[in-house]
Amino acid sequence: ASSNTFRTVAKGLGPIVNSSPTYVGAAIDRGYRYLPTNLKDNAGAGSSYRTYVDQKRRRACTGTESRVCGPTMVFVGANEGFLHGFNASPDTAKDGGKEIFAYAPFGSLKWLGASTQKGYHPRLLMDGPLIERDAFWDGHWHNVVIGTTGAGVKSVFALDVTNTRSTALNEKAVLWELSEETLAANTSADTSGSTDALGHVLAEPEVGVLADGTWVAVLGNGYESKSSRAQLLVVRLKDGVVLHRLDTGVGNDKNPNGLGGVALARDGNQVITGAYAGDRLGNLWKFDMASANRSDWRVGYGGKPMFKTHGARPITAAPNTVTHPLGGMMVLFGTGKLFEKGDNILPTDGSTLPVDAIYGVWDRTRVIQERDAGNNERLVWADENERATNGSWSVYKAGRPVTDAQVRQRKVNVLVVQGRRLAVIPPTDKANSALDWQTERGWRIDLQGMIPIEGQRSILAPQLLSGMALFETMSPLVNESIAACQATINTPGFSLLVDPLSGRMSTKSVIDTNKNRVIDGDDEKVGGWAVENWTGRSVILSEKPQAPCTTKDCKPVQPKLVCPKNSLGSSLQNVGEAENVCVGIPAPTRWWWRELSIPDNSYSAGAAVTSPLEGGGN
Repeated sequence: ASSNTFRTVAKGLGPIVNSSPTYVGAAIDRGYRYLPTNLKDNAGAGSSYRTYVDQKRRRACTGTESRVCGPTMVFVGANEGFLHGFNASPDTAKDGGKEIFAYAPFGSLKWLGASTQKGYHPRLLMDGPLIERDAFWDGHWHNVVIGTTGAGVKSVFALDVTNTRSTALNEKAVLWELSEETLAANTSADTSGSTDALGHVLAEPEVGVLADGTWVAVLGNGYESKSSRAQLLVVRLKDGVVLHRLDTGVGNDKNPNGLGGVALARDGNQVITGAYAGDRLGNLWKFDMASANRSDWRVGYGGKPMFKTHGARPITAAPNTVTHPLGGMMVLFGTGKLFEKGDNILPTDGSTLPVDAIYGVWDRTRVIQERDAGNNERLVWADENERATNGSWSVYKAGRPVTDAQVRQRKVNVLVVQGRRLAVIPPTDKANSALDWQTERGWRIDLQGMIPIEGQRSILAPQLLSGMALFETMSPLVNESIAACQATINTPGFSLLVDPLSGRMSTKSVIDTNKNRVIDGDDEKVGGWAVENWTGRSVILSEKPQAPCTTKDCKPVQPKLVCPKNSLGSSLQNVGEAENVCVGIPAPTRWWWRELSIPDNSYSAGAAVTSPLEGGGN
């Protein structure tokens, strides 16, 4: 529209910057069929889950399946202030690509009027991450989308998208919204002070079920909250009530803090027992949520950080976890941030930037059953290594924090092969020898020298790939004198693929370094490789196994990705490029069960390993 008052708007869809499109319609099995049969308020949840997943795949709108139906959808946030929902059908004759839903959170409404005026300077309004998850309440499974407004207004919201027909996607589909304005009305008795807790939530929330049977969203409180402290928020999924707030107490106006992305710890039945998250000041926190009684919950390690990063570098992305063979969890994470003024600027005074790193740190604590002062049984996280022979505990019952000296720095060499920078973690170097778990608690790899410019950092959660950990790092800095002569400016990236327990690289070739389209012994053995243009988190795709030949005339189809025998092939898909990766099949003791989830029930039981659905596993 154009007038003397309103500015001209060429298109109705605003700029999409940091909100990644989220697909609703995939029949992802998240393992909830293992839920305990006696879990409060979840009668029949486990036994009905597989049927629900199959209904999500078929999306029929008739008979008994009418609850889980409607077109597949793609949701994405745009910075005119709306969350948009599009029909994801590839057939335009079936309304493919048509927008059938839009939602503006309360927090962004006040900006909508200003956005119509001439002279309006575009700002971030709906710019946060989105997730699609399953949850159970009131006797039924629900498909939910949870999102944040990111660097826009301070807001978190949830939608029920179980039924995606246009007649069902209306105001009733909005389950709740938490903002600075609405938070006061959505708290429970044990969350006083929550109104000052919410900041800019830049990382994905997580979803799961508590030991008391309540389905919740769990999230770090983000940055620039009124409290300036790092806090974990636990929100009841069906109505947005903030059930609990675990406050680390760290941060103040002079040294502001905030909690980033969250990784949930779950037991073998998929019930939440705890959480891990890092903060802006470089602290890695463990939260004990094992008890069915929320009054027993606490900040782990006696209220102290589980670990403090080298140089107090910030942890903004969610960690990931794998089980440790000696018990407990290996927590994988990286340091770095890219959301504050100056984070993307190269110093002009000749000074060097602080060095970020990726880590694997061992949390030795595990869930045990104990009796409280009233002789009531409860579950808590504790470190069995702190129990004396007579059964008494040391003062470090909740865990002895890991020190920087207990984390081994791995040595990395950078070489160039056919114009591409590669990282090698030499196995013969003393710094890269096996860890001594009697005295050591993890490993560290400094992000230095892999990218030709400073500022390499880890701002994405690590992923698991066939028993290995994938860290996709980047640098937002640009050498302006060189960039001025280039038609386009790429964001340099560097991917690292390492063993999550040791921080060492594979003993076999994992990528095609000699560019002959085959990954074999002629390729360099590397632990990392340069990415020409980093555009964010890769989607890990595994080739669907070919049907076996059953007749003499049959000729096996040549796979697109040629890997050595006893290796698993995957493709790391991103905007404009893809990297094929072959990883040797790990020993049976090294599989983590969430890594084996099959994303679609139509796949055969022998389908190739897929990307992990959620962090860690037992």
